[in-house]
Amino acid sequence: MSSLQQLGMIRAVLRGRLNDPDGTKFMDPELNANINLIQQDVVMRLLAINKKWLAKTRIITGTFAPGAYATVPLPDDVLEILDYMTAGGVPITIIPPERYSLIVDNDLYEPSNAWPVAVHIGTDLRVYPYNAANNSVMTHVIKPTDLVDDSDETIIPVEHVEKIVAGCEVTFATRAGFSEQEKKARYDAMFMEREVLKKKIEVRDDVPGEVHGAAQ
Repeated sequence: MSSLQQLGMIRAVLRGRLNDPDGTKFMDPELNANINLIQQDVVMRLLAINKKWLAKTRIITGTFAPGAYATVPLPDDVLEILDYMTAGGVPITIIPPERYSLIVDNDLYEPSNAWPVAVHIGTDLRVYPYNAANNSVMTHVIKPTDLVDDSDETIIPVEHVEKIVAGCEVTFATRAGFSEQEKKARYDAMFMEREVLKKKIEVRDDVPGEVHGAAQ
């Protein structure tokens, strides 16, 4: 990721916009809290347009268990699974728990050659047949988390980090001592950043990044 996505850099840019480089007007915890609040707003706006903006693809390795299934621990940052496939490119269908027994307990089910399915149980996926989970490939939406340390990175793509800064500028405009004209200019800047999302001008069809390492 870009250093512009790190909490420390976002806060430094914000301090420059607020004319508070030495921190005499605003304490770090206050700015950090607002950055996290605006980050959540931007995340929700991005997800409403195209979930692939906040998605990544990774290789998933399952643990073979007795019977005809593999247990796949879901990574902690999974918010929603968008696509799940075997290493050979065959889609693995995620089924609801209520359909679980209808498939795996059916006498006609053949674990060796059945179309792969997975059911969500707790924090795991149970994949049938078991060999479908070996080095399977998952694309999922990343779960947003609060930024705490200066080196923590927002999941928001670098091209949209400006939307966080713009939102924070409006929040602190009065305390920063901006004139009414300056306040309006910053509000207009924030509004324009959000209109870019509202009008769906920037829509990503691909999933950013490369395939990540296996999750054990």
